[in-house]
Amino acid sequence: MTILHHLLLLGTVASCACAQAPAVPAPSDPAPPVIIPKNESVTAEEDPAKPKPLDPEELKKSIKKLSDHEYQLGEMLLDTKTKELRFPAMVKIVKGPLEYLIVHETGSAHEALFTTKVTPFEINVALLLLGYKPCETFFFKKDPEAFPQAVLNPEIGPDAAFNVLVEWKDEKGKVTKNHAEDWIFNLATEKTVTAGAWVYNASFLTPEKQLAAQLSGNVISLYIDPVALANNPRKGNDNDDIWDSRPALKTTETPVTLIFQKSAVPTKDDVKPAKPSSKK
Repeated sequence: MTILHHLLLLGTVASCACAQAPAVPAPSDPAPPVIIPKNESVTAEEDPAKPKPLDPEELKKSIKKLSDHEYQLGEMLLDTKTKELRFPAMVKIVKGPLEYLIVHETGSAHEALFTTKVTPFEINVALLLLGYKPCETFFFKKDPEAFPQAVLNPEIGPDAAFNVLVEWKDEKGKVTKNHAEDWIFNLATEKTVTAGAWVYNASFLTPEKQLAAQLSGNVISLYIDPVALANNPRKGNDNDDIWDSRPALKTTETPVTLIFQKSAVPTKDDVKPAKPSSKK
């Protein structure tokens, strides 16, 4: 089945994209959860500054088949063979505290390493088309109206884990590539963040059936956030004071290409958060 057929089957993409990540009931004997207060103000109110996703018909029209396994969808490049997603972005913060790895340019750009014109909605659709499956155990809701909570030591499926790489050209035009983690410093450990998987959780639908990540504009969070499309599973993800930007490129608004690639599943030692911060 081609990617176009998959997109046709999605129908109303805004609903289907998150329908694959249903609210997960709390485990019968869960570990103490970390309560997540971030972005509680997310609503479905119309905001002209927020990114407007392409509707299903526009998404279908934007598809260009480049080869038997490569497609262009808007500004994104999808490889159905390698499960790789590529899209353009900009370096936003070259020195200073971070809470997000990637946001849309209308998201929390003042605390993000990268910004992009590609919306969370479109990235969510692309990940689903490539066969990624939201981790259903990273967060749970006590009831349908409750704000999601993070689970300690969650089981993470192989289709929810991906690496993030940064690709750019140097002054001589040479293409260089790093793991995104190479550009982030952990102030608690006084080390560069260890390269590894990020966890796709697919955000959630608001009561008005809108994708919360689309309303917030946030794609990947360092400080654990169920509103974002994907999260940081590393120790310390419950602390928003320890992440600092140390990119190889020292000029803001520098263009780069961000690459999502299939990754090995993080181990439980990797994903166990530290003691919850008293700040939150």
